[in-house]
Amino acid sequence: MPTAAEEHFEGTRGVARLWYGLLAGAAAWKLQLVVNYAVVPWACWHRVEFVNHLASFAMAALALSGAWVAWGSWKATGEGWDTDPGGVLGRSRFMALGGMALSGFLALVILGQWIPNLMLSPCDGIH
Repeated sequence: MPTAAEEHFEGTRGVARLWYGLLAGAAAWKLQLVVNYAVVPWACWHRVEFVNHLASFAMAALALSGAWVAWGSWKATGEGWDTDPGGVLGRSRFMALGGMALSGFLALVILGQWIPNLMLSPCDGIH
């Protein structure tokens, strides 16, 4: 008889949360790169350089939300570190731990890429 955690992670909502936790950080990192490069000419033309800061902050929050959702999924599996049993719980623990690590790491990467925007003006080479 499957446990409540197994039933949760066999359902669409549980699987969607696992995938969100795993992929949100990567999507946020890519979006931060694309948005920051694409918005520079417009932001410099209109003299609203803070748009890059808003994009970086929003994408860092998105990556952290992926880590948060992955952490909640890991807690729902029973907070075990054992990913060996296989089956629904083993897969779910593995994806949740991977989501916490990947989204957390990419949130730090986003913050690291934000540092030059804090210290340098992107408009120096455009005018």
